[in-house]
Amino acid sequence: MKRTPAIEASLVYGISLVLSFLFFLLSFGLTKAVTLSQTVAILLLMPTWAIIAVVSYLQGRATKSPVTKYGKFFANITIISILAIAAAILVALLPAGVKSQANVISSMNLSIANYFISTAVAAAVTHLWIYRKPEGKPTYAPVNPSLVRSNPRSAKKKKK
Repeated sequence: MKRTPAIEASLVYGISLVLSFLFFLLSFGLTKAVTLSQTVAILLLMPTWAIIAVVSYLQGRATKSPVTKYGKFFANITIISILAIAAAILVALLPAGVKSQANVISSMNLSIANYFISTAVAAAVTHLWIYRKPEGKPTYAPVNPSLVRSNPRSAKKKKK
């Protein structure tokens, strides 16, 4: 896969959606897992996808040299943290007067925590494992060392 901002953001989105759904499935069962994972996808993951794609694009344009995998990873973690904190603040500002509202607020807080953990893991998997680069240039031994000779043209030039 070519490393573009949209593909990186899509990988983070897809992996975190799967992880989020699996957590909800193991915790609550299929029906509630589908509902909660759809809520996380719409309210948190879609804005995260858009912001990660824009920030990755701007990171690539702002620097002449390519941004390292750690730079992109920490930019993603920063975006994820800011969105999780903003969502938690918005949930805290909701009035909690009725018991049903308290259940909704606790469910939303669990969804935000799940979003943060699953998206941070997805960013780590994307930038540190899927798009890892080999360290240094690989060296290969020639298959038949007797066939490896210096360039004959350069040898003729040296004789003159």
